[in-house]
Amino acid sequence: MANERPLELCCCCDTPTDKAGASEDSLYTEDGEGPYCEPCYNDAHIEELEDEIVTLRNNFHRDLAVLRHDLDLRKTSDAMQLQSDTALVQELRTRLDGAHKKIRELMEDRDA
Repeated sequence: MANERPLELCCCCDTPTDKAGASEDSLYTEDGEGPYCEPCYNDAHIEELEDEIVTLRNNFHRDLAVLRHDLDLRKTSDAMQLQSDTALVQELRTRLDGAHKKIRELMEDRDA
């Protein structure tokens, strides 16, 4: 009896795992659930991976939405800056036209 290994049962289906504790590489999920027999472990591991995929997909969509929002803000900001720059150029053009007109008037007055 002293040579018998302790019987380890799968936490999912209660079948023997053919292992006897951590020293024999019992199968546990990354969350620490177990021990599992090999088929149940594979199923549990697939579920963990599927959960991770859902989390990654959700994070991707959230990050994409944030980037789109930032891009929209940048486009809006750039458009507003362009309008502001255009208005400034128009104002400077009007002042320059006024200055040219004033110079012509002064030159005409001087020549008259």
